[in-house]
Amino acid sequence: MTRVRTLPRRIFLRGAGGIALALPALEIMSTPRSARAGGDAIPRFLTSYVGTSTGRNHYPDDTCCAELVISDRMTPDAEGPGYDLKQALRPVGPGPWQYENGFGGDQPAYDVQSELTLVSGLVVPWGDAGAIPPGGRHRNFHGLSVTPQLSGSICAASGSPPLAPTVDQLVAEAIGQDTPALAYRVQATVGGGNMSAMSWKRDGAGGVVRVDPVVDPGLAWETLFTGFVPPDPADAATLAFQLKQRRTVLDLVRGSAERLVARLGHTDRIRMEQHFAEIRALEERLGELAPPSSAQCQMLPDPGQNWPVSPPTGSSYEWSNEELRAEVLADLIHMAFVCDLSRVASLMFGEWKSYLNMAPAIGYPHDLHALTHFGGDGTGIGPQSDSLAWHMKHFARLIRKLADTNDPDGVPIVDRTVLTMVFEGGVGFDPEGGDQSTHSTENMIVLVAGGRALGLTPGRHIRGNGSHPAAVLLAAAQACGVTEPLGDISEPFSGL
Repeated sequence: MTRVRTLPRRIFLRGAGGIALALPALEIMSTPRSARAGGDAIPRFLTSYVGTSTGRNHYPDDTCCAELVISDRMTPDAEGPGYDLKQALRPVGPGPWQYENGFGGDQPAYDVQSELTLVSGLVVPWGDAGAIPPGGRHRNFHGLSVTPQLSGSICAASGSPPLAPTVDQLVAEAIGQDTPALAYRVQATVGGGNMSAMSWKRDGAGGVVRVDPVVDPGLAWETLFTGFVPPDPADAATLAFQLKQRRTVLDLVRGSAERLVARLGHTDRIRMEQHFAEIRALEERLGELAPPSSAQCQMLPDPGQNWPVSPPTGSSYEWSNEELRAEVLADLIHMAFVCDLSRVASLMFGEWKSYLNMAPAIGYPHDLHALTHFGGDGTGIGPQSDSLAWHMKHFARLIRKLADTNDPDGVPIVDRTVLTMVFEGGVGFDPEGGDQSTHSTENMIVLVAGGRALGLTPGRHIRGNGSHPAAVLLAAAQACGVTEPLGDISEPFSGL
């Protein structure tokens, strides 16, 4: 039997520097999948990760060796809607707020508490080698708590990859269709390997393969937008900035184009030649167009590539303008969701057991990991809660942007988006040390935002009562269409 040669419906020619050119519909292409019911009512999904615990162990005056104190400045006291906002959650409330040491003065607040549900009291179980429970970890802490949360599979050794795909990739399989799943990381300097990633996808052979996140905002921009023409012709003006500094798209993909044309039949070859001519004409017109002003789908300004990355100093990983990196990467995710360039993204703020230098961000002369252990301001409380608040500021900002942008039918995009955030640890019993510590996967927290149009009820504090964090992520994923288990976790959390 003769095998029919086909091409994927959404295919790009790629050339130097990652330049991509989308192709027109050709006879050789496979039949596109049916449009989702409801037209523009497509779900989106984000999972994000913070490489620190939500609690802190310290001495009352930050000197050794008084009685050890365990602090939790994130979990609300009140349940349900209108929960109290402790310091780590201040960015999600109304009005300006300040870090506890006053660093940087007033900080922006985004008034998205009504969009954010906090599930507390979650537990990743532990065990010794050979006796690790489903979805559990070895008794050691660092490098073992992340994959059970994101994939629902066990982790038996520090830094081990998951045994099943992570939640973002499951959602991408369910709703991604022809769009890519984005993977970004804010922390620029990392130790490398598995502990610098948070996404794994199926490898086609029964296992999983790591998806390394993009760190450079310029590369993330180019990968997302090159070859993209916004719906509003006026918005295409921003392409001129790129095209004036680079050779034309056709020049960059010429080799790939010639190889493709050789595979096509007569009708498709004529269609491709017409397509190339239209792209040439578009490039010539771009410089004459006015800059875009639409708040909806548009191409963002090119942030430039090769952002400086600072080398590590001792045990700390120095600051590489992670403040601006976080903003630009979040903006790219926002616009990718608005324009349906992607429906799934992972945003990794820092690697597992993050050593990011937090002094430029919040004014304490310590890295993120040290702030959970004794790195102090004299109170034993402020440093950790402020480091969490810094992460929450960026998470809340993305929620606000999605709430302020509507789908074409007028529904806020946040209502069709589920955003989640997990943390390396909680606070409680540490089986490795045999005492109470932030090296614990007890009293863990998962944040879930948005999703009203997908059946979720945001804006509450819910006590998880020992449920697995992956069960919360599974419930969030099911709201987006996932029907299979998340690793070992088959029962979703029922409270969302």
